[in-house]
Amino acid sequence: MDNMGMLFHPGWNTTVQWKLPLKLKKDKMMKKLLISLLSVAALSSAANAATVTFYDVTQNVPPASNNFSIWAGAYNAYGYCYMKGFDDALTYTTSCGEDEMSFAEYKGGNKWSTRSSGSKNQCYPILDSVTCSIDSFDMRGDKNELQNQQ
Repeated sequence: MDNMGMLFHPGWNTTVQWKLPLKLKKDKMMKKLLISLLSVAALSSAANAATVTFYDVTQNVPPASNNFSIWAGAYNAYGYCYMKGFDDALTYTTSCGEDEMSFAEYKGGNKWSTRSSGSKNQCYPILDSVTCSIDSFDMRGDKNELQNQQ
């Protein structure tokens, strides 16, 4: 195992292994260079691949306990990811909500409220999809379910 290198991380699906001859001093330098390059490449690609995307997003808002579409915006997207147990929202897409409807709005912590769209006959931007970061998923599950059980 002295002349074998290995890259492994518990969150990755693959392990990279290589074996190099160690007969000459140049080979030792080449081995160090390859280990450095492979480490940087593996860490860079792992950081970019840690996302999950939710579609047709809605939020349960007590006391009504109904699922509401969510007003579009970075803070509301963050709140959606946070309530699902993720650390941050990376991107989101929007669609149009209807007149005279109520949509969910994130208020921080575990709090949501609803706000009416009014009746101006226009597009009311709501979240269609949200991409969340899974780098710091805390394994507590959906905070909505926990909140409803209390």
